[in-house]
Amino acid sequence: MTTALALSACATYQVGDASRSDHLKRFGPVPGKTSLYVCREPALLVARGVKTVVVVNNIPIGTLKTNSFVHAELEPGQQGVLLRHDGMSSGSGGFMTIDTEPGEVRYLWVGVTGNGWGVLTVDDFDSLEDAQECVRGAEYSVLGQKPDGG
Repeated sequence: MTTALALSACATYQVGDASRSDHLKRFGPVPGKTSLYVCREPALLVARGVKTVVVVNNIPIGTLKTNSFVHAELEPGQQGVLLRHDGMSSGSGGFMTIDTEPGEVRYLWVGVTGNGWGVLTVDDFDSLEDAQECVRGAEYSVLGQKPDGG
């Protein structure tokens, strides 16, 4: 886990390819794999400026800011999802474990609890419609690295 967390500290926000984004927003399953979307809703107050690295199974998959999403194709099974964020409350937080199936399309929500006054966390969406609406309205992000490699 140390390597992934060290890598995540070097991550920057980078917009993903527009055609890939359009493809991902069709929400098609990936045969034999789990298609995982992690979407961060728009935020108010201090949380707007916080960038969050999404780490799945100790591997950073992308950096979120408000109104963005990351995506990963995973081997089915148990997945550990951790958030590493900067800003006033830098560090890690928002960890959850999920079990996934082959061909499953799974969505996770990233947002601030307490109507913008709480903590940045990860959770399941209330509904499939809410999840897909978040992704459709969000910018696709990929893992970017600082030019010096860290």
